[in-house]
Amino acid sequence: MINFFYPIFSDFEFFLSEILLITMFCIFFVFLIIFGNSKLLKFPLVINISIFSLLFIIFFVFLLNLNVFYINFTLFNFEIESNSFFVFLKVLILICFFLCFLFYINNFNYEGNKNYEIIVLFCLSVIGMLFLISSRDFLIMFLSLELTSLSFYILACSNKESSLSTEAGLKYFVLGSFSSGILLFGFCIVYGITGLINLNDIFLLIQNVNLEDSVWINTILLGFVFIFISLLFKIGASPFHVWVPDVYEGVSIIITSFFAIVPKISIFAFLIKIFFLFNFSFFFETFQSILIFCSILSLFIGTFGAIYQYKLKRFLAYSAISNIGYFLLSFVTCNVEGLYSFLVYLLIYLINLFIFFLILCSIRKRNNLLIVDINDLKILKETNPIMAFLFCINLFSMAGVPPLAGFYGKFYVFLNLINSEFYFLAFLGVIFSVISSFYYIRLIKILFFESQNKRNLIKPIDFLSSILISIFSLFNLFFFVYPSFILEFFYFISLNFFLII
Repeated sequence: MINFFYPIFSDFEFFLSEILLITMFCIFFVFLIIFGNSKLLKFPLVINISIFSLLFIIFFVFLLNLNVFYINFTLFNFEIESNSFFVFLKVLILICFFLCFLFYINNFNYEGNKNYEIIVLFCLSVIGMLFLISSRDFLIMFLSLELTSLSFYILACSNKESSLSTEAGLKYFVLGSFSSGILLFGFCIVYGITGLINLNDIFLLIQNVNLEDSVWINTILLGFVFIFISLLFKIGASPFHVWVPDVYEGVSIIITSFFAIVPKISIFAFLIKIFFLFNFSFFFETFQSILIFCSILSLFIGTFGAIYQYKLKRFLAYSAISNIGYFLLSFVTCNVEGLYSFLVYLLIYLINLFIFFLILCSIRKRNNLLIVDINDLKILKETNPIMAFLFCINLFSMAGVPPLAGFYGKFYVFLNLINSEFYFLAFLGVIFSVISSFYYIRLIKILFFESQNKRNLIKPIDFLSSILISIFSLFNLFFFVYPSFILEFFYFISLNFFLII
């Protein structure tokens, strides 16, 4: 009996982080159901219990993942996989989720929607992201992605008192459902022609098939093109970006930060998994052409779209579309250096976004000021010069000004393109990076060189926000001093990904 069940227990042993996460979230759900509408939640004790619960989850997930960080394994007949690359992305998602959770707790009294079900939706979406990263099977991929997407639809329209939130939720639901239909249609085409739903099995079948059967091959290619289009919609790449500005503008600033930071990590993992798996197959040139077209179009629309935006959230949306173009450029080459440059750019991009949202949330929390227009940032210069300086440093980093961390993110993307002889793409990336510097410098001009007519009494920000802003800003400023530790680590996990693919 022990020998019979040992392989099952062995599989679950490597899967304990997700199991523990689901268990702790279920306990958290029950806690919110019982006390969600109670006045007890106004006391700091309950808030501390919530934070402690999430810290407990993340600590044990880190502990369990560290044990398998250097181990490459597959579970349940190649339906679940894990390696250092995917473990790192999982840990990154959990850190980002915890920070967004702290944003929500700290700004709870200033949210338009004060329902604690928002935390439950955050948790459900994170569970779906973790399963999506580990999955290698179409069925698990689709269920994980839809668990995440359905949570996002509800989050987008969670503020029932705002017409913008209702509009954003409706647009996101309609367009997101359409993209999910395209994804499912692509899965059905591939399954219908091959009878397989596992990526490994499909790849082995394609490698051993006679390429003279063009109808068979082109049908599979059509299915994967539909899958690619759906994933590009999920990350907001052009020309599938129309939902991004409206959704960013309609939801609250906390949910905007969650949308902008967390889900893209899991979708990129899914996209990389498919694209890199078919590196030496008949499909590679088609996939590469789609990525090149979408990356150039994302850079063009995101860069020139952000120039004409004066609403802060819409500005962030178009800036995110532009950054999606750099992400796609980073792994167009489909090599170790491309994946390595993607990880460097991802980490620096997330840190810059955290600084941006931390400053905006801190101003609103302490002073009940709703910053809607970019001209509302004028108050920082006279009331909190240190905060204005750190915000300026962050904007310069997002623009890619050396020697800040943002420069290194773009530098390695362009270096990878040049080494792979994609000179035209590298040239376009540099040109759009220079143009994008205009709207970041415009924010700095508004911040420092335009006077504020109305005087506002600005209170100091809270201790937690000041600590986080300081740490992330120091990372931006002094990344160039000793970057080799992070860069060598990223190169190691990128190389490990290629060794098992």
